Order: sequence, then structure tokens, then C-alpha cells
Amino acid sequence: MLIEAYYIFAIVAVIGAAIGAYIDVKETWIPDSVNYFMIAFGLSGHALLSFITNNWSFMIYSVTAFTVFFIFGSTLYYIGGTGGGDAKLFAGLAALLATYPAQTVWPFVLTVFMNGLIITAVVAAIILLHRFITKKGLTKHVNPGKLMEGDWLTDEIHIGELHYIPKRTGIDKYTIEKLIKLESEGKLANVKIKVGFATGLYFLIGLLISLLFGDLLTMGVSFLL
Repeated sequence: MLIEAYYIFAIVAVIGAAIGAYIDVKETWIPDSVNYFMIAFGLSGHALLSFITNNWSFMIYSVTAFTVFFIFGSTLYYIGGTGGGDAKLFAGLAALLATYPAQTVWPFVLTVFMNGLIITAVVAAIILLHRFITKKGLTKHVNPGKLMEGDWLTDEIHIGELHYIPKRTGIDKYTIEKLIKLESEGKLANVKIKVGFATGLYFLIGLLISLLFGDLLTMGVSFLL
């Protein structure tokens, strides 16, 4: 029964991460609904597993992993290191995979995170090198109507009564509505935002590598030694 439960949690994690990755690549954001479902399924599923087996360590591990990664992801978000959707994705994967059995030197959920981080770093380095060679920056201009909550604007905006200073957490819905109004009045054509990386896709790849092959860091160290 435990093996079946682990597989179910892993399948939900892959499906949730895949949906998030698809939307992240297409729309540059991960829906909260996907992340919240992963979190709810992981926590409630482990609670049910604990109740059935009378072993409450399953729920404790899931809650602990969720809490740790939620705090970590939120910290990254508030210092501008990642998007809000990415932070919730970390928490969702942690809640689902906290008890997944794997022969690694640390908990499997850490393997997923480290693999995702390695993939993200490699792809980011390639993108940065390409943009450096082609002399393209990591910014683009968009119409206010295409802004998403959490987008990072690069410049201050002072038009009429609106005085906006870029924040590490990105732009809020209220300011977006103000900018759209200015656009409709012909007072603002576009704004410049930072181009982010599709972290959801890279963590999906990291998750699949973790499930199929194991820990990249451990394999790399073993190869070098």
C-alpha cells in the first residue's frame, strides 16, 4: 500500500509540475490553483496515510517539508530571487514528495530541488551567454494590458497622481489597473519589464531526472572521484 501511495504522490507531482511548466513557458507565470492543489493533495494525502497506517510520521514529514520550503521560497520571493508561483511550486513538491523513498544521501525532496537548481543554473548561463553575444538585454517592452501581477518593472513611473517605484516583489494588481487606465487615456504606451526564466520547466526536468536517474550532484561527485 505504501508503494502505491508513493507512486500516486509522484504522479500528482509530475502532472502538477508539467501543467505549471507549460503555463510558465507560455504565459511566464504558474497558476496558484495548480500549486494549491499540489499542496492540499500532499498534506491531506499524507494525513490520510498516517491515519490508515497509524503512523503519524508521514504527516509530520509532509508538514515539515512543506513548511521549510514554503519559508525558503517566500524568503526568495521577498528578496526578489524568484516569483511567487515558483515559491509555491517548491512548497507543493515538498508536501507531495516529503516521504518518497530514494537511495540518496539526503531526503528525496532535496534531490528534486538541487537537480532543479542545477538545470536552472545551466540553462540560465546559456541564455545569458547568448544574450551577451547577441547584445540583447534581459528586458522587454510590453503594453500595460499585458502585465501580470508580480512582473518586475525596471523603471520608476511618475505620471499625474501615479508614482510607482519598482519593488522586489513585482508590480501589484492595483498599479496594473492604474497603468491600463493611463494607456487608455493615451498617456502611456508601454513599460519595460525584466525577462524571467521559466523556472517551472527547469524544475519539471529536475523532478523527472530525480525520479528516473537520481541525484545529479552525487553522480557528478562520483564521476569526478
